[in-house]
Amino acid sequence: MVGMTNRSNIKKHRLSGGFDPKAYRFVESFDNRSASVFDGDAIDPLPGEVADEVKVNGYSLDHCTHCGAALKAGGVYQHDSGEHIIIGSTCAGRLDFESAGEIQAAHQANRMYLAGLRKAIRKSERWSVEIRFLEAARDDESMGDWERGIAEDMLRKLSKYGSLSDKQIEFIHRIVREHPEKQAKRKVRQEAEAARKATAPDWESGRYPIEGTVLSIKYVDSAWGCAVKCLIQLEDGRRCWGSVPSSLEVDKGDEVAITASFTPSPDDTKFAFFKRPTATKVEA
Repeated sequence: MVGMTNRSNIKKHRLSGGFDPKAYRFVESFDNRSASVFDGDAIDPLPGEVADEVKVNGYSLDHCTHCGAALKAGGVYQHDSGEHIIIGSTCAGRLDFESAGEIQAAHQANRMYLAGLRKAIRKSERWSVEIRFLEAARDDESMGDWERGIAEDMLRKLSKYGSLSDKQIEFIHRIVREHPEKQAKRKVRQEAEAARKATAPDWESGRYPIEGTVLSIKYVDSAWGCAVKCLIQLEDGRRCWGSVPSSLEVDKGDEVAITASFTPSPDDTKFAFFKRPTATKVEA
């Protein structure tokens, strides 16, 4: 027999009723949209037994139990109480929060953010154009994370301060404009590196000298104190990782020559780890 939904049942699944994002376990996804205009069958319907678990508590299969919005696609989640409910894709993002209070705080911050943008537009229609540009850059998945992050940061600044400087506007327009060219150059460089690596010899175990370019430096804490590690690329495309010799001070881009004990990586024959290095020379 299908149960009847009552306010005490559904309340725990609502933001206003003590919703706990950590109390849900994903069970099944579904998509009830038609596969084509000629075929009325759903793209990915719920299995009958899963649908029955939702209906037995009186919850609709066509509405998000959490917010009440109508939907055709979403997921079934099991609550710690054992109840199965429907959660839409938008509300599913709330399950990543720690608590209902955290969700409400995020909503409040977003309302203030949007209010700040509306206020900027009221001051000057110019900002309406810039907001659309920044939002497009932020949401463009073909852009890099750095470029998208800059666009998001500028939207936040515009919301907070009500304006952006001419230099800030010129900067974001320039990096968006230059991104396709940078992306093309990066692709060419990556393809060249891949080709060089493909023809490079495998690393061999043992102690011997090598020369290469420092690609990156990292400070690593350990039980023996702070160690300086570096990634070195050889001319033939091989790379190795290990501690910087204590007698050596290096920066990214330096040409170095060391003698060390090398151990090939078990996952990549063109990559090795080195230890007990001694420096023979360094050139900036």
